[in-house]
Amino acid sequence: MLKRFIFIFLLFFPIAMSCADQSSAVAVIVGNTSVLEKLTKPEIIEIYSGKNVTITGNITPLPLDVNDPILRAYFYKSLIGMSLPRLNSYWARLMFSGQSTPPRILPNEMFVINMVKNNPSAIGFVWKKTADSSKSVKILIILQ
Repeated sequence: MLKRFIFIFLLFFPIAMSCADQSSAVAVIVGNTSVLEKLTKPEIIEIYSGKNVTITGNITPLPLDVNDPILRAYFYKSLIGMSLPRLNSYWARLMFSGQSTPPRILPNEMFVINMVKNNPSAIGFVWKKTADSSKSVKILIILQ
């Protein structure tokens, strides 16, 4: 019985891990008509850390956040290397000093997709599988 369990575990564990890897990828997205389609990862880091308020051509990006604690934690840890409590402390300090404001938090991924679709200066992040299913957004980078 134990040998059978081990055999089944070893058979299905790699499949389960590959599915988990795909579902945990985060896509940074812009709309198809966005003026931000050429952003690099360092520029995206600056936007989401409040250091860059304008892009070439005097474009002010509108960074969007999503009210999903797992997605947010994964995104900020992968992109900036900050946990959510540390990020909240960071933003509190920047807001108190008047240096910057945090990204606008939207209720869910569909709100983010609709906002980037309708606003050429908006940038957001969603799970990669959500971005793949939408024809109205471009993926700038994928964080794994």
